[in-house]
Amino acid sequence: MEEQGKTGVFLCNCGKKLAGKIDFSALAEVARGKPDVAFVVETELLCQPDGLKLLAEKAKTEGVDRIVVAACSPRLYEETFASAASAGINPNMVRVCNIREQCAWRIDDKASATETAKKVLSAGLNRARLSVPIEEEEIEVNKKVLVIGGGVAGIQSAIEIVNFGYDVTLIEKTPELGGLVSGLSGLYQTETSPKDFLGVRLESIERNEQIEVLTNSSVYYASGSLGDFTVRLETPEGRMTDKFGAVVVATGMEPKYDRGLYGVDLGERFVTQFGFEQLLADEEKAKAMLARGEDGKRKRAVIVIGMGEEDSKLSSANMLKHALKLRRDFDCEVYVAARHVKVAASELERMYTEAREEGVVFFKFLDPSTISLSAEDGAKVSILDPLLVDENLNDYSVEMQCDLVILEETYSPDGSHEYLEHVLGARPGPRGFYQEDNPHLLPIRTSNRGVFVVGSAREPMLIPDVLVDAGAVAGEVHLALSGGRIPVKNELVRVIKGKCVLCLNCKRVCPHAAISYGAAAIISETACQACGVCVAVCPNLAITYANETNEIYDVELESLV
Repeated sequence: MEEQGKTGVFLCNCGKKLAGKIDFSALAEVARGKPDVAFVVETELLCQPDGLKLLAEKAKTEGVDRIVVAACSPRLYEETFASAASAGINPNMVRVCNIREQCAWRIDDKASATETAKKVLSAGLNRARLSVPIEEEEIEVNKKVLVIGGGVAGIQSAIEIVNFGYDVTLIEKTPELGGLVSGLSGLYQTETSPKDFLGVRLESIERNEQIEVLTNSSVYYASGSLGDFTVRLETPEGRMTDKFGAVVVATGMEPKYDRGLYGVDLGERFVTQFGFEQLLADEEKAKAMLARGEDGKRKRAVIVIGMGEEDSKLSSANMLKHALKLRRDFDCEVYVAARHVKVAASELERMYTEAREEGVVFFKFLDPSTISLSAEDGAKVSILDPLLVDENLNDYSVEMQCDLVILEETYSPDGSHEYLEHVLGARPGPRGFYQEDNPHLLPIRTSNRGVFVVGSAREPMLIPDVLVDAGAVAGEVHLALSGGRIPVKNELVRVIKGKCVLCLNCKRVCPHAAISYGAAAIISETACQACGVCVAVCPNLAITYANETNEIYDVELESLV
């Protein structure tokens, strides 16, 4: 590749914080010694408005076609600097050399830090010299959104997205909307009944002409990327194909009973948390089973959580709700055996305090082996609490004959989860739920740009958290589609058709579902996020990554050694 163009250099001392660690005049001499450098400017805060204004003016008036900034991490401000320079040069021709974290903050000796900074700057200048412009274009996006799943997460997401002005198609595999919440006896954080809670939202959906609801429907096939998804739906009227700009997955979770954890079969005496909700739905049956008998004796109920690998806030919330329900509505003796009681959510600490005050007795166990359940004489529970000792300070087990034992379920993704992972290209996390793009910063995005995940489709979640998630996903959809057009980089990653032998290694490893194939591999410019994995695994070197070539790496390494 031939040397070409002129380079402008900015040396930022980060508000003079780096000046005591690095000799900036020595850095300036290194830059001025390069034949293609047109100017060198030392600044204090290039990332601030005045600094960005200076950068934009220089890029426009000095006749340069590339800029190198020696400053902090490129992850922080490279896009900001590129945007500021875009009025004068191709924004992809801006490079940031990290002299702060890699030099000033790492090396105490000023002379050594300066020498390292010189090498880092030289490497950046050589990379800039061999880089080529990458042209961008904007493509039009479809502003219709598909929401998969008609539980609370899907319903609330549809309402929130419509409030931003987008059309929504909401599909649900069962005959009715509502999901697991429609089967609950009550909501712990509000006096509103589940029926009224859902009713308000369902009425809002029915009144809104921008929301199309398809029940008894599912996704048959999907392809495409942000702004242009093609989805085939299986409906009672047959298969139909539609176009969408974004897809929101709100398929939720399924509670399951793991007999291996407890060693007893479910029945009249042993029920799961969700099974207890169904029992409460039959008021007469619940009263006959749980209210005081003719002898005036209280019924005894035990709730067990934490026998599995992980205790969840959801299980703790259900336990506290059920404990208070049993005490207040049926005047039962209530005992709880828990490994941990998690109260780090709205209202849970208050409920825990109220449960203790109203006579609920809590036992703690350290290991599932210290609890045993038996169907002997109805239901029997034995608990070894490490805090309980006899008069000789020996541990002992508490044994109770029970009228009802409520057991925690395990939670797994909805049954359609695995198939949707395949057709949407969204990968599973360690527990089988959809994996977030970034669990801390981008929890509702997936690795497939334009596919979002909300609520219990990504982890077992309490209703207040689901509602927050729905608002967040609506904001992300709006952020992605609001402009009506999205920028894409042309041939940033390119396939050389004559060299591609369709081994499909690239398709198998692509984390963003960006690769399809015809006569050769095809890379979607909208879905591709330039991670470079496909380039690394191609055995025939048929995929190239602009400005990430062996020649560039060679000159960078030569500068650094």
